[in-house]
Amino acid sequence: MLLPILRDAALRAAPQDEVKLDTCSPMSALFASLRTPQGLATGLVLLILAVLPLLTQAFDQRYLLSIGTRIVIWAIAAISLNMILGYGGLVSFGHAVFFGIGGYAVGILAAHGIQNGWIQWPVGVVAATLWAALIGALSLRTRGLYFIMITLAFAQLVYYVGGGLEDR
Repeated sequence: MLLPILRDAALRAAPQDEVKLDTCSPMSALFASLRTPQGLATGLVLLILAVLPLLTQAFDQRYLLSIGTRIVIWAIAAISLNMILGYGGLVSFGHAVFFGIGGYAVGILAAHGIQNGWIQWPVGVVAATLWAALIGALSLRTRGLYFIMITLAFAQLVYYVGGGLEDR
């Protein structure tokens, strides 16, 4: 998945006589994409984001780590919406449900005393994946307005079930 993206970036960044489609290695594609101002800015932002947890721990700034974590979570949500709308052409009102399912799975584990992130994270991913498989099996059989309405219906179902869990 990443190799065609890097190859396309290298072909756009370098003149056609420098990079051949068949001989383009992933590393040369990566370095070719870093030669452009956009690629350099992207690399710099990714480097800062990679170093952010270490800096926040070194300077005891937990607030900045919390903000950085929230930015990454919302960026993942935005990328998922971009993929389903951009590549699939499907308008979904329920794509955020999967974040909620994972969050509830982690919250339920934390309420029962399981505080280990190495346990919570996979359980959240598995819970969201199982719900996505169930919803996907039903929703992907529809198109257009029907797809929009069924994703909205499942989103409301999870919303009301989650609201019912909070009252207990």
